[in-house]
Amino acid sequence: MSKRICTSQEIEQLHSFCKKHFVKYADVREELVDHLASAIEEQWENNANIHFGKALNKVYREFGVMGFRNVVSERQEVVRKSHFNLQKEYLLSFIKPPQVFVTLLIGVMLFYAIPQNPFLFRWGVGTSFAIALIFFIITYIYFSKRWKKQFKTKDILILNSATRMIAMIGGLPSSMISIINLSTHYDVIPLWLHIFTFVMLVVLIIATTFHFLLLKQAEKEVITKYPQLIKQ
Repeated sequence: MSKRICTSQEIEQLHSFCKKHFVKYADVREELVDHLASAIEEQWENNANIHFGKALNKVYREFGVMGFRNVVSERQEVVRKSHFNLQKEYLLSFIKPPQVFVTLLIGVMLFYAIPQNPFLFRWGVGTSFAIALIFFIITYIYFSKRWKKQFKTKDILILNSATRMIAMIGGLPSSMISIINLSTHYDVIPLWLHIFTFVMLVVLIIATTFHFLLLKQAEKEVITKYPQLIKQ
């Protein structure tokens, strides 16, 4: 006797069931549907006559009163940690040989490139931030349009989480404005403001480049793990 498995129609019912129970993200639904289908098929191994709906309800009860909420929360935490680890690896790459020598060279050049003249200082800081902001916006628009053409839905946790990482530069605009305002009180930029500006510019460069890297990595992860979400 052949083993009973979920039909394509029943798989679609599982997707609808997950969506009905507030599983917004398509990649999380894919994993849940796979789990639900496997659990239902295990029941059929013992009794192939169990109704699909009855088997599904039995599996769902095992998730407890919170339903799928805990699963979604756990998945969000996994993705968050994955992106955090990628960020950590990216930062560490700057202080590992031989990259550390290039980092030091660029750092020294950047430090001495910051002008002492207040006008040139404000112009340089403002221009640097404007360039970084434009790059952020272009990167966001580029990937948003790319993903709209490439994937069946915009509700993919991995992509959304990567996009939200832009919040890591949330404090940079106010910091840059503060730097420009502080510079108006001096005829020559003091050393402490020079150092603070240097640190902020380094953070700005790292944040800008990492944002692009993260979005690219997130896209690659979705394509690899969830090819069913790619438009044909």
